[in-house]
Amino acid sequence: MKSSSELFDRKKAGEFFGFLNKRDRLSAAYLVLCPSEDYARETVLEIAAELIDDSNLKSDSIERVKKLSHPDVVWLEAENKTVAIKIDSIRNISSKVNLKPYEAKKKVIIINEAYRMNEAAQNAFLKTLEEPPLDTIIFLLCNEAVGLLDTIISRCKIIRLNDRRLAEKGNLAIKEGSGVIEGFIKVKDNNYLDYFNFEDKNAYRETLKILYCFFRDAAYLKNNIDDKSLFLTDMNQGFLEYISKLNAKKITVAIETIDKMYRYSMANVNLRLCQLDTAQSFKEMMES
Repeated sequence: MKSSSELFDRKKAGEFFGFLNKRDRLSAAYLVLCPSEDYARETVLEIAAELIDDSNLKSDSIERVKKLSHPDVVWLEAENKTVAIKIDSIRNISSKVNLKPYEAKKKVIIINEAYRMNEAAQNAFLKTLEEPPLDTIIFLLCNEAVGLLDTIISRCKIIRLNDRRLAEKGNLAIKEGSGVIEGFIKVKDNNYLDYFNFEDKNAYRETLKILYCFFRDAAYLKNNIDDKSLFLTDMNQGFLEYISKLNAKKITVAIETIDKMYRYSMANVNLRLCQLDTAQSFKEMMES
């Protein structure tokens, strides 16, 4: 997966997109990765408002963007936290992509929690990403790129977004991430069936996301990438010792396994079968 080690906060992201917009150098699609979904949503809506705003528009255009009531900003997300974004929703979005903007010079398409697109939906959306109109900018918002097809990722510019002050409020990276990983690295005798034993599919998915970030961070550390891009900001000694025992191949296998199993979970594969497959894959990885 291609990635950027540069980390943007809201102000820096706004300045960055403003610079590109003025010079007509915007890309067609951006994958925005951020630990906080609320922070990503607020930031991207501010960017969207600036991209479509000009002096000919009504004075309330920015507020309408933020309230998702502007006709040139299309917002899509799953109905709730437990379901996938399915192909019918993507087809509906894609049908709007080729329409001319109603008021502005540009229109913005935003898919929140894009990792919730099931595989059929992602494949359908590829056609839109391959040939988007020049007046359309697409944003895919995610915690991380887990579950997204490589073909989707390769067609997007990646923006890593985070406000370090969020850590003081106890964001996912600090509060939940550490506990999930502590349990994972303490698994004995490679018996991952005891660890992957969730009754709730959403809890299983959230665990996979955190583990994906951990192994992505492991790959970054192995390659001496600037640690400002790390998702987990409190890499303790136990984590570092665990990572030191992993080689590049095992880290790659772990990331690919998590990515695959996340997509399976979004495709409504039986939860127990997903967990059995995940546990077996990690067992084989560690014993190889």
